[in-house]
Amino acid sequence: MNVKEAKLASDTLADITEFFKAPEYTNQPNKIKEYAWWAVRGDGPGYHAQPTPLACKISAKDEEYIVSRLFSFFHLL
Repeated sequence: MNVKEAKLASDTLADITEFFKAPEYTNQPNKIKEYAWWAVRGDGPGYHAQPTPLACKISAKDEEYIVSRLFSFFHLL
């Protein structure tokens, strides 16, 4: 792992740690788990600036499915 990759990984971990310090996640391991699983879904906030909402549980093939938009620049680095 080179220095840039290590710095990116370190900064990402710091951002995630800070995000989960929010009051809505304090002592809420199930909420953290649910958000984390959503974040790494292909249509989640880990990949898209405007992700498919967490509450959208229907198939991506369904016409009512809410499509994620704006691929995150983070993954282009």
